[in-house]
Amino acid sequence: MFHAGRPSDLSLVKDQTIIFHHMLSNEGNGYNAITGRFTCTVPGIYAFSLQHCVDRDRYSNVAIVKDGVRLMAGVAHGAYWYPCTTVQAYVRLQAGEQVWAQATWESYLHEDAERTNAFSGVLIQY
Repeated sequence: MFHAGRPSDLSLVKDQTIIFHHMLSNEGNGYNAITGRFTCTVPGIYAFSLQHCVDRDRYSNVAIVKDGVRLMAGVAHGAYWYPCTTVQAYVRLQAGEQVWAQATWESYLHEDAERTNAFSGVLIQY
């Protein structure tokens, strides 16, 4: 299980890995806060969640990616405020496979005391 917050960059370019550097938990040390990637050490079915908050009058285009293949993607638009939305993915992983959060297009995240961006994952069945 891991839960990381506070992305290193709030302005993202297409295909940029979103690196969350603030570790709230990292049981098993599968998440690397330098690369932004989770590496599976225990094969099984995992649930991943990516909360992204977008700047006002901007877009956030993000995905949860497994070894370069998008598992699930989402788009948010800050039309009048700073909305947050969540992307979730469930996937079977083998040891050594990696999962990370990625911008699928130019994106502008927003972070403040009430809106936080976060990436998390948990083993739900082995």
